[in-house]
Amino acid sequence: MRKFISIIVITVFFSCNNENQKTDSCLVGFDWCVPNCETPKMAWKFSSDKSFNYSTTLFGGISAWGTWKNIGEQKIELTYTKNTSNTNIPNQTIQIIDCKTLKIGNTLYKR
Repeated sequence: MRKFISIIVITVFFSCNNENQKTDSCLVGFDWCVPNCETPKMAWKFSSDKSFNYSTTLFGGISAWGTWKNIGEQKIELTYTKNTSNTNIPNQTIQIIDCKTLKIGNTLYKR
């Protein structure tokens, strides 16, 4: 019985780890934009060192930087460390809908 439970635990661990790696590979190294990446109004970029940057041309132009963490279930937690508006931006959880669509707030970003 112990052997059976150990096999289940190991299988679940590696399954979750593989899912997180897939999510990370979908996220990293791409521009995520609205309305499109040819003429973006808002854009995100996620790096393999777990950092990100965001920029928008709306509201006179704003940029923000921070770190990201994969929290599972295709969700990413963002922690803002700096922004050009000098305001405190709370942590935010975003969702990866699929490898080509991010949902941040009520906005869908495409790569």
